[in-house]
This record gives sequence, C-alpha cells and structure tokens, in this order.
Amino acid sequence: MYTSESLIKINAAFQETHRIQQTDVDIANDIIKIIEKSRTDDKIQVGDIVEFTTSHGDYYKNAHIENIYGNKSSEYL
Repeated sequence: MYTSESLIKINAAFQETHRIQQTDVDIANDIIKIIEKSRTDDKIQVGDIVEFTTSHGDYYKNAHIENIYGNKSSEYL
C-alpha cells in the first residue's frame, strides 16, 4: 500500500505542480485493492505479465497478455 511519502517519491513532477493529498493516497490504494481482487495465480488472465518463449525460441521476459481465445492467448511483446 502507498503512503503520501511513497507516492511523492515516485511522482515528484506531479507533487511539484499539484501536491499529493491523502485522498490521492486513498484512491491509489483502493485501485490496488480492486486490481488485486481481480487477479489469480490459478490461470493466466488478460493483463498479466508473463515470461514467454515463442515456438521459434525467441524469449521475452515481460510479455503482456492482450487476449485469450479458448486455450490460446495473444501477447504484446
């Protein structure tokens, strides 16, 4: 979970012009809770970041699952 200090650290430019408030921290933490509730380790889902090796042997450390069609997926490499 974020604190005001941790959000300021990663959003310094925003802090300079708008000032991070407690409501910003609350919103960020609420969004994280929603995302975490939607994720599972049981199966791959759209939006997941995975390690992927193509049938030609090309390796991608951070492939993004764009779509799932039955038991196949499409990745953004």
